[in-house]
Amino acid sequence: MMKFEKIDMIQNDEIILKTLFNDQDNENERKDFFYISNPDGTIRWIYPVSLKRPTFLAFYSTSSTRAKLIALSIKTFFLFKLNKLLKAKPLEISVDKKSIVGKILENYPEYNYSIFTGTVGVNRKAILELNKNNKTEYFIKISLTESSKELIHNEADILEYISSFTFENIEIPKIIEKNDDYIIIDNIKQNSSYQTNSIDDIHIKALDDLYSRTLAEKKLEDIDSVKESNLILNKLETSDINTKLPSDKIENIFTNIASIKSTLTNDMSISLSLSLAHCDFTPWNMYVTNNKLSVFDWELSKKNTVLLYDLFHYIFQTEILINKQDYSSIINTINTVFKNEYLKEIIKKYNIDINLNYILYLEYTVLYYLDKYNSQEELHSQVFWLIDIWNEALKDIVKKEGKVINE
Repeated sequence: MMKFEKIDMIQNDEIILKTLFNDQDNENERKDFFYISNPDGTIRWIYPVSLKRPTFLAFYSTSSTRAKLIALSIKTFFLFKLNKLLKAKPLEISVDKKSIVGKILENYPEYNYSIFTGTVGVNRKAILELNKNNKTEYFIKISLTESSKELIHNEADILEYISSFTFENIEIPKIIEKNDDYIIIDNIKQNSSYQTNSIDDIHIKALDDLYSRTLAEKKLEDIDSVKESNLILNKLETSDINTKLPSDKIENIFTNIASIKSTLTNDMSISLSLSLAHCDFTPWNMYVTNNKLSVFDWELSKKNTVLLYDLFHYIFQTEILINKQDYSSIINTINTVFKNEYLKEIIKKYNIDINLNYILYLEYTVLYYLDKYNSQEELHSQVFWLIDIWNEALKDIVKKEGKVINE
């Protein structure tokens, strides 16, 4: 039986813990844990009381100064066993040996571990890190929804596909084990690794590595993301919209995307260069290590995606979610990045239509995530930041007839 102290656990936490541990009031081994909560009181991290170092920080992105300070504080509190300051609470769980976690612990008895319970949403997954000598060696991604199961399977397929390539500027994790419920990958972070929020030559060279090894060509009308965005737009326009979403802004987004699509009608037969894209290419999914970009979390990755997709995504996500910038600042950042000499060479080499690829990136990304948000009961405040920026960005494309980025 789970014992929760001084907190009303929501049903989601109970379901997640039961999924991971198959916790029952029976003869299974009972273990003592601590847990650290999210701001809303739900469980964020779980770790055994025997854990000597806060290896659960392996889940935590330190790409901002604030995040670095928080991580340092947690390490200090942990070192001096200041659980009150750490705000860690006790948790007793009966671990079924036949449960997902029970089987993993049986297969890796010499390892300690901690668990991240995942981000709220339809793609929610738990991640268990296995550590030895206070160093994380493996991550185990455990599906909590049907959607996350598909994504985990996709990551396994993508990592196996790109493992056959020899990259000069990018490093990827290796698949250690996979089954229907989870995958195990190695930890590619080293002691010298660090995170950054700015686009540098190393990011651009890493993308060129992907382009040169996975290059393809298709007509615009045959690109998967274009066809998928058409289906999603039709689905959303004919469905009830989540009442928690701002209906006026969502309607504006639909109107502007429809307008943009109508202007592309005459271009549908043109051919575009495509490549594999990570599709969640963000500061929190990568490290710089020995002049290479170590990139993980490939679950959203897609083949045959328009070039520069990852570059645009990095800028949008960083400027909105980390730097808290408005749309005009984002466009300024994009135009500044496109002054990079190495990027200019790539654009020339692959004959990239910057503005067209920008439109295709934005159109697909907006619709993909709106579709996810439309089916979620709980929406993070970041969702509304993104919607505001997307609305302005699409409006600007229509106003400037697609010529938003300086070429």
